[in-house]
Amino acid sequence: MAATAGLLGSVYVLARNGETTTGVSDDFEWEIVDDGLPDAYDVHGMDAHDGTLYLTVRGSGTDGLFKLDGDNWVHIADRPVAYGIDDVVVADGRVFVVSHWHLFELVDGEWECLSCRREDDEWVKGIAYGDGQLIARGGDDTDPEFYRFDVSDGEWENLEFPFDDLDGKPHVSLLVDDDGRIWYQSNYSGIFVYEGGFWSTAHEDSGALGLGADGTVYLAKERAPTTQIAQFYEYQGDGEWSLRHESSGYGPSCVPGDSGARAICISGRFGALAIENHRLWTLPPLDADIDVENTALRIRETVVVDGTVYAVQDFDDYHTDTDIDQRILRYELNLDDRPFYTTNIELEAGTYLDDEAIDPQSVHLGADGRILVATNDEDETVGSLMYVSADATAIEGTHEFDEPVHAVDYDRTANRAVVGGDEHVFVVDLDDPETIAHRDPIDGAADAVSVDARGRYAVAENNTYTVYDRDGETLTTESVERSYLTDIELDDDDDTIYQVGFDNKSLPGGNPVQVAYATAYSFDGEFRWQRFGFDGGNLEDNIADTRLYGIEYVDGELFVLGESAGSKTIFRYDGERYAGDEIVERVDHYNNLWDTASAHIAYHARLDAESGDVESAQLTMARQDDGESNTFSVSDVSAADGRVFVAGSTCASMAARDAQSVNGEPVGEYRGCDPALLVTTDDISQRLSWSSFNREEAPGEVVSVDADADRTVVLARIDGGESFITDGAIVDRNEAGEAAYLAVVDNEATYETGIDTT
Repeated sequence: MAATAGLLGSVYVLARNGETTTGVSDDFEWEIVDDGLPDAYDVHGMDAHDGTLYLTVRGSGTDGLFKLDGDNWVHIADRPVAYGIDDVVVADGRVFVVSHWHLFELVDGEWECLSCRREDDEWVKGIAYGDGQLIARGGDDTDPEFYRFDVSDGEWENLEFPFDDLDGKPHVSLLVDDDGRIWYQSNYSGIFVYEGGFWSTAHEDSGALGLGADGTVYLAKERAPTTQIAQFYEYQGDGEWSLRHESSGYGPSCVPGDSGARAICISGRFGALAIENHRLWTLPPLDADIDVENTALRIRETVVVDGTVYAVQDFDDYHTDTDIDQRILRYELNLDDRPFYTTNIELEAGTYLDDEAIDPQSVHLGADGRILVATNDEDETVGSLMYVSADATAIEGTHEFDEPVHAVDYDRTANRAVVGGDEHVFVVDLDDPETIAHRDPIDGAADAVSVDARGRYAVAENNTYTVYDRDGETLTTESVERSYLTDIELDDDDDTIYQVGFDNKSLPGGNPVQVAYATAYSFDGEFRWQRFGFDGGNLEDNIADTRLYGIEYVDGELFVLGESAGSKTIFRYDGERYAGDEIVERVDHYNNLWDTASAHIAYHARLDAESGDVESAQLTMARQDDGESNTFSVSDVSAADGRVFVAGSTCASMAARDAQSVNGEPVGEYRGCDPALLVTTDDISQRLSWSSFNREEAPGEVVSVDADADRTVVLARIDGGESFITDGAIVDRNEAGEAAYLAVVDNEATYETGIDTT
């Protein structure tokens, strides 16, 4: 019988000819649609017309043409000849197929051969239709020929393809776009286009051709051999292509989506995507219900019909012992409910803060909408706390300290700032900024400060932390027996303080190694939990230095930030062990832990605050042109409204760097490590953006970030050049050389509506 599907408890069952394969189904959102098809069907062509889906099927006793009626396939006609049936095109109500290297049309239920009466003996190997043209590919694979068939009078025209001696492998495709251009994808010899009566080379590299719903032509190809970084280009005309996105894989073909420039791109091994302009959606996995290697999967055909995606999925017997050779899946697009990755950041404001060199330290969003910015002077002798207007067009006040500022946190309970300096921790009343509410001496420069939801605050310095109540009375002082204490965080709901840092230890052979740790203690020093912090002598397979730099508490969750000097790292695991199953999330090759060297890799993770369990984590690195890893150094982390924000500096280069833009303006050419902001979902499973604030020759670093539901504020050090400036900027040119730069990101326009900047 045909494959059937059903739910038995939490296990999805696929049955064919008495055999079953099982797998967890919780994440399987596709539906199997093959009722009415013969046993062991083999789909060779798929097309849609006026909301109806058609298939050509061979390999069984009922080969031929089928159409989908509701949830059932209906047999329309047998195959034209006894030697199989392949491509199908449905155009203006007429059905054309390729069968045994000839073109047939279904007329009154009977097949009529349209190529058998041709004078030459060129075989028809494939067909494509678009803009009223039916195009056939013939010849052999090294010297293909292309013909235009006039569906009105049955005449054939040889389009005189001038290129020969192509690579000869049969992995090719043919496409006609909405402007009447005819495209041919060879296997390795490039992309060719027929326009205005002439053929030309459209791209030197081969790849997969595709269309958007509005006729946009896409080319997907691997960035460089073996990188498994697929790049998606959009055709601009006159032989010009622009990079739109990158993802995992070798470059899947794309089919028109449900609206606009949207295209659906599916690879059997690397999953399904939707792309449209600067937005990219990750669609649900097609293999979540079965336990097979992803190398066993292929996608033969994809079509979108009335907002529903249909895909023919092949199973490679070499990589799997399942008896299922093929199945047809469908998924109703609901992209409005899915997060998307964007290559465009929308700014409400972008400005420099001074026309002289100042050293940016931290940024926070105040409860009254104002932006709090901490800086030091160029000599690092005087610190300042600026009160920037909500629209970032004016500095409404500045409080100076007679010592440099190192760490700041914001007290929402009383509109106060807690400022850690060289010798004191200051509590500043922002309603009366001339007033220092508390001025508590400390024994060394502050490494970190934290404020909880009850107004209590803590400061860490020289591996010692002190916790104060909201009135400045000391609650506890504890020393930490670690090499480095880099950040602390108070729990909003109980008397817990969280600590992160790293220790100097030794590997089994005696070489030094730095080992990150995250711990939780009660205020009175009672141990609650630890993650990582392993003895160096146990880390022979995890030799990379690891550090944790930052930690933030949000609604019972902890978001930690750090980096690893290479991919042989304890951060691959859950913090309680250093072997076994890796837990890090992988979006694409920028998270893969191969093709790596000793470059610094960013690490951010989500932990349960009560238990310390690492719930999800990600290692993210830059990639050079050849795919080898490069440094992504990090400085700050923030989390709000289902998003996690990672500030830092990305060396050549972040994902799809050439496609990045700010307010629709492309980022500038790379001139050194980019001031960068990475944003993911709060379960750290999807990347939402990863962009640069370099507009023109402006390397640097994003040193601090803070966010709420509506806005993200970014504070960066720009080392020459220019960043993105908006109307009304406080300072609109980088006169300082090394400048403090402030940006305000519109979260809704960037991450929710995705304003179209094309």
